[in-house]
Amino acid sequence: MRFACLCITSAAAQLMTLVRSPEQVVFDMAMSFHLPSALRLVIESHVPEILRAKTDGAGAHVDEISKINGVNAQKLGHVLRLLATHYVFDEVEPNVFANNRLSESIDTGVPLDEVLPRPLEKYDSKNGGFAALVAVTTHESMRNGLFMTDALMDSTLTNSFLPEDSPFSLAMWPGSTCFGWMNTTPENRWRLTRFGNAMEGVSRLTPPDAIMKGFRWSDLPPDSIVIDVGGGIGSASLPIVMHTPVKLMIQDRGIVLEDATKYWQEHCPKALDSGRVSFVDHDFFKPQPSITGDGYPTVFLLRMIMHNWADEHAKIILKHIRGAAKDTTKLVIVDGLLETACRTGGGSSPTTNKLQGDKKGVKPSHPLLSNWGAANGMAYKFDIQMLCNHNAGERTLDEFDKLLAETGWRIVEVYQSHQSWMPQIVAVPNGS
Repeated sequence: MRFACLCITSAAAQLMTLVRSPEQVVFDMAMSFHLPSALRLVIESHVPEILRAKTDGAGAHVDEISKINGVNAQKLGHVLRLLATHYVFDEVEPNVFANNRLSESIDTGVPLDEVLPRPLEKYDSKNGGFAALVAVTTHESMRNGLFMTDALMDSTLTNSFLPEDSPFSLAMWPGSTCFGWMNTTPENRWRLTRFGNAMEGVSRLTPPDAIMKGFRWSDLPPDSIVIDVGGGIGSASLPIVMHTPVKLMIQDRGIVLEDATKYWQEHCPKALDSGRVSFVDHDFFKPQPSITGDGYPTVFLLRMIMHNWADEHAKIILKHIRGAAKDTTKLVIVDGLLETACRTGGGSSPTTNKLQGDKKGVKPSHPLLSNWGAANGMAYKFDIQMLCNHNAGERTLDEFDKLLAETGWRIVEVYQSHQSWMPQIVAVPNGS
């Protein structure tokens, strides 16, 4: 099904660019920023929750919505019509809108009478993670993106890969980094919590058990220790605990782990109470802490961490993990993998024979782009989002191979699946 989806989406998107004039296509792209702007408004003004609470599916007039969220009805109607034109919400009658399958994805499910007095807490709900992800992307990340040209055309910044020289720094706080800004500024505590919820929301982009579709977690012995490095609230590693008997240690900064404890109390309290899940306040730019007792790290997990850091910073993280690894330790990196959009000139990659999974050797037929084009666009948008947020980005498989080799690791397997746009790279210590 996923393969068919890739083919259809890639072909449809490419066909749309061919049947319209170049000017229409490019100008439509230029105005596309209005869509995330509109999404942010409806999320922060609780339109999906209002429609769920006030209608039985028949829809609500913008005047009624406006009375609840305080947004001018005429302006709100135009915003909702833009989204309905792009299939988010249905306009069932003039100025009467209803939820549909797309708008329901950003409905946190929290009762409206709880949302209105405590709006930021709605992202803490079981279904709030994806709404938080879209909110973060359309708020901080979108603003950072507006400053990409300024940063890349500044002769003092363009050749720097330091996070404090990112477009974020120009957009939000000169000389600061995105994570530092959220972690150390008290007035941004709510942003940090929303970001943690957003990382849980990333799981909605793939099947719930996507982390299990690759590295064979179920083969690990019961006394294995999995360390989720920079794991945030630990939402990515939750399926590992639920499907295997391993012990999990989540490493992140203390302020983040406060939210992690709440998350596990809600989603898997037995693992928390039994001690199978633990939390360690750790800065991954410092050496890995020693583990007391008989155990030692069996697997280190880096999920959506490497793309936050350019090579020089990424090497520090990887070297510290290598210093704590035994010969039998595995490293699992979950990140996007970039491929070129051309069919020629790439040659045979030294890592090609390490590919596993149902995408191995599968390429789209001509005239579709060799990387699936717009159907695989999320990985390339994430790449630029990481550039704007952190002065970093996604990597190709060969770039990962080089980075890992320089830090004492060797890639042994790469799992690519049509069910997930984030492959799993498995590495072992060099010489093992």
